[in-house]
Amino acid sequence: LYISPTAWRLVVVISIIFFSGKWTTKKLMKDLKVTINHADAIDSSFLGMANKREEMDIPLTLTNQGKLPMPFITLVSESLINGRSHLNRDKLSLLPEQTRPLFLHFVQENAGLYTISLKEFILHDYLYLTSRKKEMPFSLKVLVLPALYPLAMDISSSLRYFGDEMEEFLEDTEGNDPSETLDIRPYQAGDKLSKIHWKMTSRTGELYIREYGEPVRLSVVLLLDLSKLTEAYLEAAMSISAEMVSQKCFHYISYRDTDGILIRKKIIGEESMYM
Repeated sequence: LYISPTAWRLVVVISIIFFSGKWTTKKLMKDLKVTINHADAIDSSFLGMANKREEMDIPLTLTNQGKLPMPFITLVSESLINGRSHLNRDKLSLLPEQTRPLFLHFVQENAGLYTISLKEFILHDYLYLTSRKKEMPFSLKVLVLPALYPLAMDISSSLRYFGDEMEEFLEDTEGNDPSETLDIRPYQAGDKLSKIHWKMTSRTGELYIREYGEPVRLSVVLLLDLSKLTEAYLEAAMSISAEMVSQKCFHYISYRDTDGILIRKKIIGEESMYM
């Protein structure tokens, strides 16, 4: 087998280019520093809640600590929900000893628990012939809330105050239960004399009124059929629940889990809807 000198020279040149590219990407990867800024996260793995179709930006800081430029950097990130994955690829470059910010941009189209991951960085050499990857074991979870729609519901006081009283009391609503004190305040014209707080009045020499607490009543159960659960079904149920909460008609949401056990959640405020 005869190989001409020209062919050998070509093989040598290609080998030099290839191995120099490998050495370059190895050197560049050592000089690349990535800082993930997620101080707003509730803990190290949960970023918080977001609304459907709300734009989210997770800030990063990239630093080239070396003396060589990095012209070809590719950042691969992923958003994952219910087994469905969407990959994003951001391309950028860094000058020697440069620090620059970068934002991972996401728009969540569906409600649910998302896992947002920074998968890897890919560095290419100056001729874009060789590359080196660096995995980034970082992920955050984001709970994307279902969209709520305004509803015209007429909830009567007889329904709102029907049912057994619980041991819990509303924090910001005056009621008629003398066993619980909501607040003690100065007397105002029109206040009932039966609500005068005599100890505070005698101590200060001025009339004070004791506001009674309002016990929580749970008079309605929303029973969900999870076998028919779709995003539209969930948004309809949550919209009904939110409207009832806004009218202080507190209630239960009930459903059967995968084992057939009946689960009942107490809804006495907006926060309890998502817990």
